[in-house]
Amino acid sequence: MTTTPTTSVLARSVVVLETLAGMEQPAALPAVAERLGAPVSQTYRVLRALQEEGFVDHVGRRGYRVGTRAIGLGALLGPWPELRALTYPVLVRLAGSTSLSARLHVRSGYDRVLLLAAVPPHDHDPSWRTRIGERSPLTRGCSGRAILAHLPEAEIEVVLGARAGEDDGALRTELRRIRDDGFAFSSAANHAGRRGISVPLTSASEVMGALSLSGPQAAVDEDGLRRLAGTVRAAADDIAGPLSAMLGPDATRRRYALDVLPPEPPPFVR
Repeated sequence: MTTTPTTSVLARSVVVLETLAGMEQPAALPAVAERLGAPVSQTYRVLRALQEEGFVDHVGRRGYRVGTRAIGLGALLGPWPELRALTYPVLVRLAGSTSLSARLHVRSGYDRVLLLAAVPPHDHDPSWRTRIGERSPLTRGCSGRAILAHLPEAEIEVVLGARAGEDDGALRTELRRIRDDGFAFSSAANHAGRRGISVPLTSASEVMGALSLSGPQAAVDEDGLRRLAGTVRAAADDIAGPLSAMLGPDATRRRYALDVLPPEPPPFVR
């Protein structure tokens, strides 16, 4: 296959992301460049581009780590084992105690990504599909709006400002209500025939994602979901700590290299 400038840039980005994922994180820029066998300046440009798209997080002097968008992409193949081990049992208990589907979303820029889901055996609604890695804007659905409502005002304005030509009066009113209540509702917003409730996953001042319950509209009404708000919030509190330790800006949990022994540096695509 003939390599064009565009494919060369894409291939270089994938190599950098793959290399970073195989290192203990956060990883300093010089260490990433050394592992790649590439110039620091070139490595920085690729990491900066990946950061702007949400695939990489820059954590100051500590360096870089894989971002939530990359984690969401990886969730298409299988959620991060340690993250799953810490959070999935909470989702299973929540789904079992309510007979509704429980979902964990993480924020990815101004979208949310479905990372994990626990679905009761009886939830066979054909309009509902649990697609791990599914993305949706923060302005849509209870999970997105639960996240959006709890972001800093400046970030909310950026999101709403991108909705050219749309009247945001009703959405602004809803976001204020969500902040006051601490949870969000939706009905058939992202999936036909579904109704849900969602609470934000927060740690300190950061909004990392949302925890949601949903079911067929014929089986659950808004009043019934409202009565479950405290249950969802308690489960979210159980998840927020481990999630922050892995994904938050002050993450304390270490990511170790995927390899037992450092492999030979991969060829860097030039």
